[in-house]
Amino acid sequence: MLSIAILAGGQSRRMGTDKATLRVGQSTLLERTAHMARVVVSNVLIVGRERPLGWPQSLSDVCFIADEHPHSGPLGGLQSALKALAPEDGSNDRTKVLLLACDLPRVNESALQWLCQAAASSAATHGTIVNNAGQLEPLFSVYNWAVEPLVEQQMQSGRRSMHGLIAGGDFTVVGAPAWLAPLLANLNTPEEWHSLLRDAEK
Repeated sequence: MLSIAILAGGQSRRMGTDKATLRVGQSTLLERTAHMARVVVSNVLIVGRERPLGWPQSLSDVCFIADEHPHSGPLGGLQSALKALAPEDGSNDRTKVLLLACDLPRVNESALQWLCQAAASSAATHGTIVNNAGQLEPLFSVYNWAVEPLVEQQMQSGRRSMHGLIAGGDFTVVGAPAWLAPLLANLNTPEEWHSLLRDAEK
């Protein structure tokens, strides 16, 4: 089973405000991301915060989970998601988690469906990583349950690099097609946010 885990525990230092709460039209960025994910898969987690007041009733089945290791970056968020999705019998079953940053405002359902299909055809032990024009995209990639021991090892050693995890594991690396590349631009600064709003108005 493939689930989507949206990372929403970042501190948004460069933006100066909580990126997840920025509004695009009538929805916050987090609501938009959760809705899109919920269309693609039935099981969606949001990692790193509590359910906000006024959360849409249409997204009531989205599960909010705490980050077990706050301020430990995406690797800690991945660990929290994997533990929440752990097989009840402890086996290395086919559980997979698509890790998704909440600050990818241009990502759409087609992008998520493409990644799900790429992961379904991968035979790698630990997951499927997207390569976007030479840049790995750890927060738009799929991780298999089998990667959990590697994540645990890195967390215990204090090495919290997602790229380090990928380098030490057995992953399929898939190139992002040309149409997908522009959708993977993330949102870090007020200038990037205002540019997005201007594009939305056109």
